[in-house]
Amino acid sequence: MVKSERIKYIVAFIINVIVFALAIYCLVSLIRSALNGNNRFIYFTNISNLIVGFLASVNAMFLLISIIRNENCVPKIFTLIKVIAISMTTLTFFTVLFVIGPIDGYVKNYSGRNFLTHLIIPLSVLISYLFLEEKQDFRWEFTFLILIPLFVYAIFYVTNVVILKTWPDIYFINKQGLWYLFLLAFLVGDFAIGQGMYFLKKLIDKKSRLS
Repeated sequence: MVKSERIKYIVAFIINVIVFALAIYCLVSLIRSALNGNNRFIYFTNISNLIVGFLASVNAMFLLISIIRNENCVPKIFTLIKVIAISMTTLTFFTVLFVIGPIDGYVKNYSGRNFLTHLIIPLSVLISYLFLEEKQDFRWEFTFLILIPLFVYAIFYVTNVVILKTWPDIYFINKQGLWYLFLLAFLVGDFAIGQGMYFLKKLIDKKSRLS
């Protein structure tokens, strides 16, 4: 591992430790809200941030081992799992930026804990992975796995919002009963994010090898 790459791993390690700490803070806040009767664990944003936060702790461990051994020690399968999770928080970032923010207000969606879950955590893990962490080493076909978390969540969301009507329509997908069009748009957007991450990472890795 060259010196520049080692420095990147050190910075990535610090970022992942911070993300894990922020995720713990958010978890405590969410538990307090749930105890007060406000269950915010139904939000895809919160679910994805908690998953990314947990994986950040594991990622930090692998990065630390890599720094100590002076070689990449991050398993390929973990890189793929990490990319799937990061795509989840990236989707929430763009959803708030382009869908929820204009409808529900940017001040509300970037205040308090939302500032962490809608902006800081998603951007931190995305930038860290793209520019600082191990090179991408899995085939393009695996990017389709990125759709699985959103698809599973969509089943629960549509069931509870459209059919049972037990959840509020927090993502505004059921306007005029057109939930299926909004759901398709989210799936297409999620796939586009996955493709963007895959090819952008490939490009960054290529430039890194040439420099």
